[in-house]
Amino acid sequence: MRRLGLALLMASTAGAGAAWADAAYIQLEAWREPAEAAAKAQDWAVRFPEIVTWQAGSWIAIGLGPIEGDAQARLTALKAERSIPGDAYLVQLDDETAISRIVAGAASPAAAGPVAGDAADADADPAEGNDAPARLAEPAANDATDAAPAAEGEDAQGAELTASDTAETETAADDAATEAEQAPDADEAAAEAQMTAPATDAAPDADTIAAEAADPAPAPETYIRLEAFPSRAEAEAALARWREVLPGASLWQLPTGWHTITVGPLDPGQAGDWLAAWTAADAIPADAFAATDDQLGTRLEGGAPLDPDTLPPAPPVMPPIEVVQEALHWAGRYEGEIDGRPGPQTNAAITAEMQAQGIAPDARNGAALAMQALLARRDAWQGEMGLAPLTDELTGLTLTVPLDRLEFLREDRGLSIYGPRDESGAALILFNQQGGRAEMEDLAGLITALGWVGHPVREVTASRFTLDGRNDTHIGHAEGRLVDGHLRGFVLIWPAADAENAPRLAAVASETLELAPLDESTDEAEAEAGATD
Repeated sequence: MRRLGLALLMASTAGAGAAWADAAYIQLEAWREPAEAAAKAQDWAVRFPEIVTWQAGSWIAIGLGPIEGDAQARLTALKAERSIPGDAYLVQLDDETAISRIVAGAASPAAAGPVAGDAADADADPAEGNDAPARLAEPAANDATDAAPAAEGEDAQGAELTASDTAETETAADDAATEAEQAPDADEAAAEAQMTAPATDAAPDADTIAAEAADPAPAPETYIRLEAFPSRAEAEAALARWREVLPGASLWQLPTGWHTITVGPLDPGQAGDWLAAWTAADAIPADAFAATDDQLGTRLEGGAPLDPDTLPPAPPVMPPIEVVQEALHWAGRYEGEIDGRPGPQTNAAITAEMQAQGIAPDARNGAALAMQALLARRDAWQGEMGLAPLTDELTGLTLTVPLDRLEFLREDRGLSIYGPRDESGAALILFNQQGGRAEMEDLAGLITALGWVGHPVREVTASRFTLDGRNDTHIGHAEGRLVDGHLRGFVLIWPAADAENAPRLAAVASETLELAPLDESTDEAEAEAGATD
């Protein structure tokens, strides 16, 4: 797909931080050739009613707008829905830009006027390059000769009468009625006037209404539109390639004259799920979308009947980077910050996990496949270890720990101490106290002196400490964080005989440690008690 170059992108985003003084539009794509731009604009108009085009240098831009309200929010939402390309972006167009509205289903676009409400110059000189968008659109909604769009799925020749045609028809009917009043036989003249009037608005008879009620039109079927081509030869070549993996792929001729490859029909919800999965995994073009048969035009070649149960497995989707980092940390492959941002450490850890699973680094969707397998392995492990959230009333902390192997013992100097259940050998200490850097270092020393973490390796910063160590019988991990004038953290002690799970349990506890949500009912009761006092 030939899109607008980097120079135009930079120019359009240079003022992104400023307020939108002019109308804001979402630029979807751009084409050099008017015919290609016209066809793509028609495709977009099937999905969005506010598709417009304008000349951008030597390119013809296709966009969505003008956007009312928060344009950035609309752009973000449409990208999240995968309704528009991932590289779509905001532009602002001034009053000098000639903007043309696209009407869905228009087979032979006429010269277009400006979009209703815009201040574009309708008499722009074609020599200045503003005539190209005009060849792509129907007249704007506020023009006197506004053309009503053709019904979806019908040929453009079946479109409704234009406003000028309607005016001529009404004039003819008025003339006929006048002649009927002047004629000696008024009834006969009126009958002739009725015969000359168009029959397009004739009301259906009772039999027709009854037949339609008994046999309603079938509901539109949903397909995933994969690719579109200007010629049938190109489309048939692509169809052959798609049928190698999707025997049910079909070929259609769109109302615009182009040809498209689809797969379906599918249940609308199922089509959306498959579309999202395939697009995220880069298994289908990024601009593929779901469409109904009444939007696709004429079916030329149907593939084998599609059985959703026999569809190839949906390609794996890469989880969010933060989730990936947590899973890699659990697996012992990543020691960096859990910040949700990809980088060299994250990429190296992903590659190491792929190699451990026997997946080639350049395998298609290999990273997503490896991360999905890693997450499944971690989920299974969490079930085996009996991990569950623990909320401690004394400290107000919550975290995920092997709950069925711990039991509360006592409170000691502001610490919540949990000992082993059923001789599991596990222990947990929680703390949440006021303090600063000095108190943090004192507590780290106390934990070491009490032997909770044997022979520890210390890491201390201005706002955090970690201790990792072991003795003959136990492995210990402790960490504390300074947050808003409070020192919060935990110590996890685990049997040395199960050395593999000790760092994994510590990682999960660290990732999930936070203040427990406040109990609103308790707050309300305390407020009522205070009011009573």
